[in-house]
Amino acid sequence: MLRSVPKSPLASRVGDWIERLKSDEAPPCVVRELYSGDHWSIAKELDGATMRKRGRVCIWVASAGYGLLRLDDHILPYSATFAVQHPDSVVARRDGLTPIESQRRWWQSLAAWSGPTPERPRSIAAIATQWPRSPVIVAASETYLHALRDDLWQARQQLADPKWLSVISAGARTLEGMEEHLIPCDARLETLVGGARRSLNVRLARHAIREIGDGPLTLPVLRERFAAWLAQAPRIKTYDRQPLSDDQVQSFIRKALRREPELRGTPLLRRLRDQGLACEYTRFMTLFRSVRE
Repeated sequence: MLRSVPKSPLASRVGDWIERLKSDEAPPCVVRELYSGDHWSIAKELDGATMRKRGRVCIWVASAGYGLLRLDDHILPYSATFAVQHPDSVVARRDGLTPIESQRRWWQSLAAWSGPTPERPRSIAAIATQWPRSPVIVAASETYLHALRDDLWQARQQLADPKWLSVISAGARTLEGMEEHLIPCDARLETLVGGARRSLNVRLARHAIREIGDGPLTLPVLRERFAAWLAQAPRIKTYDRQPLSDDQVQSFIRKALRREPELRGTPLLRRLRDQGLACEYTRFMTLFRSVRE
């Protein structure tokens, strides 16, 4: 867990973290078996999928703990994230850097490490260099995009045509000079692909790959297709729920865990919302972890 690494300046902290990953004697796991949940079930389904005349889909993982991974890499179970309000965040707030600066430098440091499978690319730019005429589609949250931004910019330079790079991040509006690569999409497209909102980006990527068929997965094609889907999408359903303070949310969580100690955060948040109460997912999960610990 990254929380166990002293919150020293970033360069020292990431160095300590990498040494722990390299020296720990715990048995490694295959990435495919370690990651679970709705998002990853779709990613695993896509990996290796045939794209008719355009080869196969190859899934890469942007990991805050290990850097760039493939699903068949062997790694140790870990907890690290680019999310700011999390006990295992890469953002320590003690080295004079902004959260975005910390996230980007952390990703760059992981990319400089050879990783669990040294012969493989360790950055998105390296992928683009090795396969300059293949489409690169990034499905990521806005937080992870901030961490990857410089890597994405370098990848754009390495591709034979910048139009091979597309970014699917529902609701994201800015990417510091790379807004043209953002595919227009938001929560209205939930009705198109179904599932939970937290897996919307990867669901949209899967839908695009399937629907476009033999056509080129270029930026203009994706932007045009997504714009058409948005034009036909219904308005986002809104809920009139009562907002709660942190103390009120923690009290709700504490009472629930006393009754059901093994209860997980996501089902409990659903219960809270079913009672007409409101709490944003990331905030709720941060409070849930703090109460459980």
